[in-house]
Amino acid sequence: MGSAPFQTRAALPEKRSRRWVLVMNREVANVFEQERSGGDLRLQISLANPEGRLKNSELVSGPNGSSKRESGPGSDAYSTQHSPKERVLESFTRDVVKMLDDGLDRALWTELSIIAESQTLGMVRRAISKRVRERVVLELSKDIVTLDGNGLRLYLNEAARRMRGGEESGSRVSGPR
Repeated sequence: MGSAPFQTRAALPEKRSRRWVLVMNREVANVFEQERSGGDLRLQISLANPEGRLKNSELVSGPNGSSKRESGPGSDAYSTQHSPKERVLESFTRDVVKMLDDGLDRALWTELSIIAESQTLGMVRRAISKRVRERVVLELSKDIVTLDGNGLRLYLNEAARRMRGGEESGSRVSGPR
Protein backbone atom coordinates (compact mmCIF):
# COMPACT_ATOMS: atom_id res chain seq x y z
CA MET A 1 0.00 0.00 0.00
CA GLY A 2 2.91 2.32 -0.69
CA SER A 3 1.41 4.20 -3.63
CA ALA A 4 -1.89 6.02 -3.79
CA PRO A 5 -4.68 3.43 -4.19
CA PHE A 6 -6.88 5.69 -6.28
CA GLN A 7 -7.01 8.98 -8.08
CA THR A 8 -7.22 11.74 -5.49
CA ARG A 9 -7.66 14.69 -7.81
CA ALA A 10 -10.76 14.81 -9.93
CA ALA A 11 -10.96 17.07 -12.92
CA LEU A 12 -13.93 19.19 -11.91
CA PRO A 13 -16.17 20.51 -14.67
CA GLU A 14 -15.87 24.22 -15.34
CA LYS A 15 -19.52 25.09 -15.78
CA ARG A 16 -22.05 25.67 -13.03
CA SER A 17 -24.71 23.04 -12.46
CA ARG A 18 -27.83 22.92 -10.37
CA ARG A 19 -27.68 19.41 -8.91
CA TRP A 20 -25.01 16.81 -8.43
CA VAL A 21 -25.95 13.19 -7.87
CA LEU A 22 -23.27 11.18 -6.09
CA VAL A 23 -23.55 7.42 -6.67
CA MET A 24 -20.94 5.54 -4.66
CA ASN A 25 -19.78 2.26 -3.20
CA ARG A 26 -16.42 1.17 -1.81
CA GLU A 27 -14.94 0.78 -5.32
CA VAL A 28 -16.36 3.66 -7.37
CA ALA A 29 -17.74 7.17 -6.90
CA ASN A 30 -19.61 8.71 -9.83
CA VAL A 31 -20.92 12.25 -9.89
CA PHE A 32 -23.68 13.02 -12.35
CA GLU A 33 -24.89 16.50 -13.20
CA GLN A 34 -28.56 17.36 -13.60
CA GLU A 35 -29.49 20.84 -14.73
CA ARG A 36 -33.20 20.57 -13.96
CA SER A 37 -35.36 18.24 -11.90
CA GLY A 38 -36.23 15.13 -13.91
CA GLY A 39 -33.77 16.13 -16.63
CA ASP A 40 -30.96 14.13 -18.14
CA LEU A 41 -28.08 13.04 -15.93
CA ARG A 42 -24.58 13.33 -17.39
CA LEU A 43 -21.55 11.67 -15.83
CA GLN A 44 -19.12 14.44 -14.87
CA ILE A 45 -16.63 12.78 -12.52
CA SER A 46 -15.69 9.18 -11.87
CA LEU A 47 -13.24 8.16 -9.16
CA ALA A 48 -11.99 4.60 -8.84
CA ASN A 49 -10.77 2.95 -5.65
CA PRO A 50 -9.08 -0.28 -6.77
CA GLU A 51 -8.19 -1.24 -3.19
CA GLY A 52 -11.92 -1.28 -2.40
CA ARG A 53 -12.10 -4.63 -4.23
CA LEU A 54 -9.42 -6.27 -2.13
CA LYS A 55 -10.10 -8.60 0.78
CA ASN A 56 -8.91 -7.73 4.28
CA SER A 57 -6.24 -10.43 4.01
CA GLU A 58 -4.89 -8.76 0.86
CA LEU A 59 -4.68 -5.38 2.61
CA VAL A 60 -3.05 -6.58 5.84
CA SER A 61 0.55 -5.66 6.41
CA GLY A 62 1.04 -6.74 10.04
CA PRO A 63 0.94 -9.99 12.02
CA ASN A 64 -2.24 -11.75 13.18
CA GLY A 65 -4.60 -9.97 10.80
CA SER A 66 -3.89 -6.49 12.16
CA SER A 67 -2.53 -3.59 10.21
CA LYS A 68 0.16 -1.20 11.22
CA ARG A 69 -0.86 2.31 12.20
CA GLU A 70 0.52 4.92 9.90
CA SER A 71 1.47 7.66 12.37
CA GLY A 72 0.99 9.13 15.81
CA PRO A 73 1.89 7.97 19.30
CA GLY A 74 2.67 4.29 19.31
CA SER A 75 2.91 4.27 15.53
CA ASP A 76 4.70 0.95 15.69
CA ALA A 77 1.70 -0.56 17.49
CA TYR A 78 -0.84 -2.66 15.64
CA SER A 79 -4.55 -1.79 15.55
CA THR A 80 -7.53 -4.08 15.08
CA GLN A 81 -10.20 -1.43 15.82
CA HIS A 82 -11.00 -0.92 12.13
CA SER A 83 -10.54 -3.49 9.43
CA PRO A 84 -8.19 -2.67 6.57
CA LYS A 85 -11.22 -2.50 4.23
CA GLU A 86 -12.85 0.08 6.52
CA ARG A 87 -9.70 2.22 6.54
CA VAL A 88 -9.48 2.07 2.73
CA LEU A 89 -13.16 3.11 2.49
CA GLU A 90 -12.63 5.94 4.99
CA SER A 91 -9.74 7.29 2.94
CA PHE A 92 -11.72 7.04 -0.32
CA THR A 93 -14.70 8.73 1.34
CA ARG A 94 -12.51 11.63 2.53
CA ASP A 95 -11.31 12.18 -1.06
CA VAL A 96 -14.88 12.11 -2.40
CA VAL A 97 -16.07 14.53 0.29
CA LYS A 98 -13.15 16.87 -0.50
CA MET A 99 -14.22 16.83 -4.16
CA LEU A 100 -17.80 17.74 -3.11
CA ASP A 101 -16.49 20.63 -1.01
CA ASP A 102 -14.29 21.83 -3.87
CA GLY A 103 -17.27 21.72 -6.26
CA LEU A 104 -19.37 23.72 -3.81
CA ASP A 105 -16.55 26.25 -3.35
CA ARG A 106 -16.53 26.73 -7.13
CA ALA A 107 -20.35 27.06 -7.22
CA LEU A 108 -20.67 24.04 -9.54
CA TRP A 109 -23.74 22.72 -7.73
CA THR A 110 -26.46 23.93 -5.38
CA GLU A 111 -28.22 20.65 -4.49
CA LEU A 112 -26.82 17.21 -3.82
CA SER A 113 -28.36 13.75 -3.95
CA ILE A 114 -26.40 10.87 -2.42
CA ILE A 115 -26.99 7.24 -3.36
CA ALA A 116 -24.62 4.73 -1.80
CA GLU A 117 -24.57 1.25 -0.32
CA SER A 118 -25.33 1.41 3.41
CA GLN A 119 -21.84 1.35 4.96
CA THR A 120 -20.55 3.86 2.43
CA LEU A 121 -23.58 6.12 2.94
CA GLY A 122 -22.92 6.09 6.68
CA MET A 123 -19.30 7.12 6.16
CA VAL A 124 -20.29 9.88 3.75
CA ARG A 125 -22.86 11.18 6.27
CA ARG A 126 -20.19 11.33 8.99
CA ALA A 127 -17.57 12.92 6.73
CA ILE A 128 -19.46 15.70 4.89
CA SER A 129 -19.25 19.23 6.13
CA LYS A 130 -22.22 21.10 7.53
CA ARG A 131 -22.42 23.34 4.47
CA VAL A 132 -22.58 20.33 2.13
CA ARG A 133 -25.07 18.53 4.41
CA GLU A 134 -27.36 21.57 4.24
CA ARG A 135 -27.62 21.11 0.47
CA VAL A 136 -28.43 17.38 0.50
CA VAL A 137 -31.95 16.92 -0.88
CA LEU A 138 -32.00 13.13 -1.21
CA GLU A 139 -30.23 10.17 0.37
CA LEU A 140 -30.80 6.58 -0.71
CA SER A 141 -29.12 3.47 0.65
CA LYS A 142 -28.61 1.47 -2.55
CA ASP A 143 -25.64 0.18 -4.54
CA ILE A 144 -26.40 1.25 -8.11
CA VAL A 145 -22.99 2.44 -9.37
CA THR A 146 -23.36 0.39 -12.56
CA LEU A 147 -26.26 2.53 -13.83
CA ASP A 148 -25.59 5.03 -16.58
CA GLY A 149 -27.23 8.48 -16.62
CA ASN A 150 -30.45 7.27 -18.25
CA GLY A 151 -30.79 4.28 -15.93
CA LEU A 152 -30.12 6.50 -12.92
CA ARG A 153 -32.74 9.04 -14.04
CA LEU A 154 -35.33 6.25 -14.42
CA TYR A 155 -34.36 4.80 -11.02
CA LEU A 156 -34.68 8.21 -9.31
CA ASN A 157 -38.05 8.88 -10.93
CA GLU A 158 -39.34 5.49 -9.74
CA ALA A 159 -37.89 6.02 -6.24
CA ALA A 160 -39.60 9.42 -6.04
CA ARG A 161 -42.89 7.84 -7.04
CA ARG A 162 -42.50 5.16 -4.35
CA MET A 163 -41.47 7.70 -1.70
CA ARG A 164 -44.58 9.75 -2.39
CA GLY A 165 -46.49 6.54 -1.66
CA GLY A 166 -44.40 5.84 1.47
CA GLU A 167 -42.80 2.66 0.07
CA GLU A 168 -39.06 3.42 0.00
CA SER A 169 -37.05 2.45 3.08
CA GLY A 170 -33.53 3.63 3.89
CA SER A 171 -34.06 7.02 2.31
CA ARG A 172 -34.33 10.62 3.33
CA VAL A 173 -35.80 13.33 1.22
CA SER A 174 -35.82 17.01 2.02
CA GLY A 175 -36.29 20.22 0.19
CA PRO A 176 -33.59 22.85 -0.27
CA ARG A 177 -32.63 24.54 2.95
